[in-house]
Parts: sequence; structure tokens; C-alpha cells
Amino acid sequence: GIILPCIYLLKKSWCKEVDLIICYNVNFMKILMLLVSKIILRKKLILILPEFYEKPDAKFFSVNLLKWYSFYFSMRYLIKYADGFIVLSYYLENFVGATLNKTKPILIMPNLIDPDRFKKKNVKPYIKNKTTIGYIGTPTRKDGVIDLIKSFSLLHQKYPDTHLLIIGDLTNGKTIIPSLKAFAKDFGVLENITFTGLVSHDDVPGMLLSCQILALTRPKGIFAEAGFPTKLGEYFACKKPVVISDVGDIPRYFTNEEHVIMVEAENLDCIAKGFEKLILEKKLTEKLSYNAYLWMDGNLNYTKTAINVNRFIGSVLKGSGGQRVRGSGLHS
Repeated sequence: GIILPCIYLLKKSWCKEVDLIICYNVNFMKILMLLVSKIILRKKLILILPEFYEKPDAKFFSVNLLKWYSFYFSMRYLIKYADGFIVLSYYLENFVGATLNKTKPILIMPNLIDPDRFKKKNVKPYIKNKTTIGYIGTPTRKDGVIDLIKSFSLLHQKYPDTHLLIIGDLTNGKTIIPSLKAFAKDFGVLENITFTGLVSHDDVPGMLLSCQILALTRPKGIFAEAGFPTKLGEYFACKKPVVISDVGDIPRYFTNEEHVIMVEAENLDCIAKGFEKLILEKKLTEKLSYNAYLWMDGNLNYTKTAINVNRFIGSVLKGSGGQRVRGSGLHS
């Protein structure tokens, strides 16, 4: 829980081994305890804000609703007492800026990755003589897996030599795979979709590299506006063309048919045509893969962008003097 980290901070601070406190994500008790620690220890506190949760459609006494109130109350009333913020999106930057009573440093920094994990060689196609479209993550509404299956069914009618690989499952001890299989069966494509369920961390690169196209068809919503998916950087690291929906910061960073195939969110025909374009235009796939990899290497490679985080931490430790110090880890 949060008590042990606070005790750890107290011990290390008395030994002068703590310069500042950095906390990933927020909830009421976590932020409250860290704010108390910050005051007692007279240290700076930086919050890393990765996403914004939508209010669940649930009854008042539900656990999910209580968790959301804990999150929202923290975001609305407690985060303003931190000394700096690292956020994953412009949506979160705007939220933090509107919430603060005074200006504080903010760094926009999407999830970083280690591209060296995806440098495996001689990876065979997932299915010989078939175009495999791959997805990895928690296959729920948040990642648009239903839209992915529906659009794949449209594509498969025209291109029978296509296959869909869905990697991942729920991580809370439950599974969503049976319901997804039933859904795929209703659309007549169950035999052309592989659901792997949860897989080993070490197996992920090889599975993604075995695909010819990678997909992220997120629907519209606050969660899409506020987040930046880690999997996108991993897709780019594989040097594979990506079909992605036009939500959140995606249109801000990328150009259609220059870095990715950008499709209209929740538009099944548009998504299917995006896949079709990559099947038909091999030169375009090479161009997208190359440009996207360069963008990832310059913006999401942790070995290169850590300098931006280090510079930002330095600005927080020195104090902003009441002026907004807005940084960005992104460059063209």
C-alpha cells in the first residue's frame, strides 16, 4: 500500500538520499499521503498523469464508481498542490492548466519504449501466404476491438487470405475471450481470428513482428483524448505499417499516408479500406514503416528522450518562479 513508500521516503530523506518525489497516476489516499510527505520532508512532488478515466455507468455503492470519485477528486482538488506534472497528452495538459490556481511546470511526454526489444531477426509470418493484421492490449471497448472485428469481417469478404491476430486479455483474473469469440462467430470470421489470451512479455515482439499490418482502432471518448497508447510506439518499433483511428493527439503528431493510415474512428468501412490500401500498395507500407520508425526513435526511445525528463526535473527543483514552464518531449 501507500504507507510503506511513505515510511521509506522518511527514512531515505533523513539520510539525505531523496531529492524529490515522483508519483505515477493518482488516487485520493496516494496523493494525500504524498502531499503530507512532501510538506514534512520539504521536497518537491512531480505527478505523472497517464490518462483520464470516464465516469462509469454504475450505482453509487459500486467499487468502480468509488474508485472514479477517488480519481476525480484528486484530479480536481489535490493535484494543484504538486510542483510539476508530466502528462501524456494535450488534453491532460489543458485539464491541469485549467485546474491550477497558479502556473506550474508541465511536460508533455507520451509513454516511452525500448525499441531494442523489437529487433528480432528472421521472424516468420504468423500464417504463411496470408496477410495477418495484429493487435495487442486489453481487448475491450477502450481499444476498439469490436470495431476491429467488424471491419475485419468486411475486409475478409473481399480478401479471404487475411487473418486477424488479437493478443491479450483482461489482467484481473477474468477473461473476455469467450465473449469475443462468440461475437466473431456471429460475424462469420471466428475461424480467421486467433485469440492468444495473455502471453509472456518476452513473446510479444515476435508475435507483432510476425504480422504484416498492425492496428489500433480506438473509438471516440475521453479515454482516447487523454491517453497515448504505449503499443503505438511498439508498433512503430516493429517497422510495420499501422492503421489507427483519428482520436486524441494522433492527428496532431501524424500525417495520413505519411506516418500511418489514419481512419475515422467508429467508421467500419473507412477502417476496412485502410487495411485494403496497405494490402494493395506495398510501396506505401515501406514508406509508412520507415517514417513511423524514425518518429518513434526520435520521440519515444527512452535512451534519447530521457534528457528531456532530466531537464524538466531540474526546472522543477530550481522552481519556476511563478511562471509557466511548459516543456515537450516531442519534436518533428
